[in-house]
Amino acid sequence: MVDDDVVILQQIDQALSGVCELRVARCGADALRLLADRQPALVLLDLELGDMDGLSLLREMRSRTASARTPVLFLSGDANPLPQIEALELDALDWLSKPIDSERLRSRVIAALGKTRRTRSDEVDAEPLTAARAVILAVDDDTIALDAVAAALVPGAFDLRSATSAEQALSLAALEVPEVVLIDVAMPEVNGFELAARLMVMPELADTQIIFITQHGDFDLEVRALQMGAFDFVNKPFVPEILRARVGNAVRMRRRNLRALEESRAH
Repeated sequence: MVDDDVVILQQIDQALSGVCELRVARCGADALRLLADRQPALVLLDLELGDMDGLSLLREMRSRTASARTPVLFLSGDANPLPQIEALELDALDWLSKPIDSERLRSRVIAALGKTRRTRSDEVDAEPLTAARAVILAVDDDTIALDAVAAALVPGAFDLRSATSAEQALSLAALEVPEVVLIDVAMPEVNGFELAARLMVMPELADTQIIFITQHGDFDLEVRALQMGAFDFVNKPFVPEILRARVGNAVRMRRRNLRALEESRAH
């Protein structure tokens, strides 16, 4: 954990009790010394530090071989979307806004540790998104919401499919395996959680990343989504650039996992 605020450090220590062993750095220089000594499973990083900002520290980490793929989760009270977009483009795993909700932080950290344990991410480079357009499936009964997702994703390296019902989504997923599925929680007949559960048991979708997008700002729903294995949880209205960056992250993680699995089988 890298933060110069003692109160925040105490809150995080309490929230993560029993989840992990927490090592603390109060500035960027201390963090780099700790990283040189031992690579952590996850770095929790504040945006504003005394000697440098969190993005500068992350850029320095990415320039070093040992920490080039170290997973990073940002904690920040900055409402400006630009730092979050830059962090995600630097391969940050997640971004949480302050003030910190203990249950939300705990669930996000547990989910992040689960993601990073699937592969030796420090040894496997991700396939660039430009290598092949990622197939993305967006599911929402609101066509206006689907249009918003399309506007956010089509300008990037994504091949978007849209469905307005669970049955249509299942049919499309069976025809062509999506790398990421974006699902609205509140849908008639079959809700987002039920659809996600059905997608997760399809063998061909075992590596597909699921991201929930919903108007519900309920932490309980977010915790439930992460506990069932969702990659991410995004609230509406979303910033298009942030959604695009989060989807890009999900695609990179999936491709990295698959390459690690292929190399493991070959070995």
